[in-house]
Amino acid sequence: MAALTSALGRPDGIVGSGPAQLLYESLAPALDALPPPAQKALAPVQRAALARPDDVRAVGLFARTLHAWEMWEPAHQAYARLQHLDPKTFDWRYLDGVVLQRLARHAEAAERFREALAIAKEYLPARIKLAEALFESGKARESEPLFAALARDAAAEPIAELNLGRIAAASGDHASAVRHLE
Repeated sequence: MAALTSALGRPDGIVGSGPAQLLYESLAPALDALPPPAQKALAPVQRAALARPDDVRAVGLFARTLHAWEMWEPAHQAYARLQHLDPKTFDWRYLDGVVLQRLARHAEAAERFREALAIAKEYLPARIKLAEALFESGKARESEPLFAALARDAAAEPIAELNLGRIAAASGDHASAVRHLE
């Protein structure tokens, strides 16, 4: 996908109708390498996105289908396109953050989760993902207060306590780590 980004001329993946077609057309070789069920699932949504590269519904279905088939970099590129087309929609930022985590681009993922939370500040999965992305990007101290707040929510308490234990252990506070992990 690095060649695709270079061909588009912009590292952020935001493209117009003409270059957007390059994004989708460039996936043809990747589609050919997939098993037949994946090709069957992706071909019609790719055609629809190619035919209507400025249509949020068509590009959104394509992005989510790429995501479902774990085609991480193409899914990220499609979500970047959607964020340009439809900047006020929470889903594109949140799902791009999830994909960026899979690509081990945790700092970028944290930024997407921050952007998503600016749209829907109480969405619990995004709050958890932001704290995790910060932790995984080496910002344990920044993630700690987020996990502490999450620990007060019964739905998030187990994952929050686990990560508070990890943070305590990493800082050498083994007694605190044990308390969080009990």
